[in-house]
Amino acid sequence: MDDLVKDIIPLLHYLIPGFLSTWIFYSLTAFKRPDTFGQIVQALMPVTWLRVTNCTAGYVSETSRNNLLSPVNGSALSPNSTGS
Repeated sequence: MDDLVKDIIPLLHYLIPGFLSTWIFYSLTAFKRPDTFGQIVQALMPVTWLRVTNCTAGYVSETSRNNLLSPVNGSALSPNSTGS
């Protein structure tokens, strides 16, 4: 039982944003709710989208930060240079 809880809690933590977004979608629209399997699949779609955009944003952020910190044509000031 303890192993089951250790497996289900991270899974629910992973799926909660998707379940929340599909719940908001179906509460604001007149669409008919799908069966249980369809609801789980639809909960995975926003989660996947959120994970991909989050990873992409992290990659873009890391890449741009590295580009700002890297010297351009060797002209960046080093800590020992005087700046003249």
